[in-house]
Amino acid sequence: KTLNIGRDRLFNLPGEYRLLVPVKRAYHKTTNSHHRFYRHPNLLKPGPEQVTALEPEQVWVADITYLPLRSGTACLSLVTDACSRKIVGYHVGENLQTE
Repeated sequence: KTLNIGRDRLFNLPGEYRLLVPVKRAYHKTTNSHHRFYRHPNLLKPGPEQVTALEPEQVWVADITYLPLRSGTACLSLVTDACSRKIVGYHVGENLQTE
C-alpha cells in the first residue's frame, strides 16, 4: 500500500502527536549569592527606609545583562534613571573586569 503525503505534512506529524523531544536551553548561572563581600540593603524595596524617586536625577539603578554573540558573550552594563527610565550611561565589554 502506498502512502501519499507531502513533505510539510510529514514534518508536522511528530509535533501534532507530541513525539518530539523539547530542545533544552543552556542555563548559565551568573549570580553568586554566597560571597564574602558586604551586601548593601536594597533601599527601593517597600519598607521603613524605602526611597521613592519623585523627579529625575534622584535615584539611579544599575543592571548587567549578557548578550550572546557568535564569537562568545558580551556584557552590557546599564545605569538608568529610576524616575524617567532614561539610560544615563552604558558600557559593552567582553567581561566585567575594570581597567
